[in-house]
Amino acid sequence: ETILLALTSTLLSSIFALIMSVIGSETVGISRAAAFAVKLTASFFRNMPVVAWSLLLLFSFKQSQFTGLLSLTFITFGYLTRSFMETIDEVAGDVVEALKATGASWWQIIFQGVIPSVFSQLVSWVLYYTENNVREATLIGILTGTGIGFIFNLYYRSFRYDAAGLVILIVAVIVSAIEMTSNKIRKELL
Repeated sequence: ETILLALTSTLLSSIFALIMSVIGSETVGISRAAAFAVKLTASFFRNMPVVAWSLLLLFSFKQSQFTGLLSLTFITFGYLTRSFMETIDEVAGDVVEALKATGASWWQIIFQGVIPSVFSQLVSWVLYYTENNVREATLIGILTGTGIGFIFNLYYRSFRYDAAGLVILIVAVIVSAIEMTSNKIRKELL
C-alpha cells in the first residue's frame, strides 16, 4: 500500500504539474498573470508541510488511503510544478526561440520542442519525488492508519520494539532499492 500510494501520488501530481508548469513558464507560458497564479498556487501547495495536509484532510475524509493520497499529491504537485517550471525556463529557451523563428505554433513549440528537450530532467525530478514520497507515505500511514506506517505505529504502541525496528528496516531497504533503481534510470536517460 505504501509504495502504491507513493507511486500513484507522484504520477498524478506530475501530470498536473507538467500542465501547470507549461502554463506558468516564463518562456512558453500563456501570460504573466497566469505565471503569477501558477507560482502562487505551487507555493501554497509546497509550503504547507505534509503532516499539516494530512491532518487537514483527515477531518474531511477520515482515516483512509484517499487522505494519504491527497496529502502526498498536493505537496508533490507544489514541488514538481516549481521544479518543472524552472527546468523549462532554463533548458528550453533556445529551443523556443528557434521554433518561433521558423513560425511554429504554440502547440508545436510545446510538444516538439520544449517537452523533448527537458524530458530527461523531468523524469529525474519525478524519480526523486518518488523516492521522497515513499518515505513520506510511511509518515502519512501513521497519521491516516494505512500502509506500513500503520503497522509501525501498531507495534510501537504495543511496546513491540523488535517488530517496530523490523518495520523501519523494511522501509530503509525499500527506499534504498527505489533509490538504486532510480539512479540507474537517471544514468540511462542522461
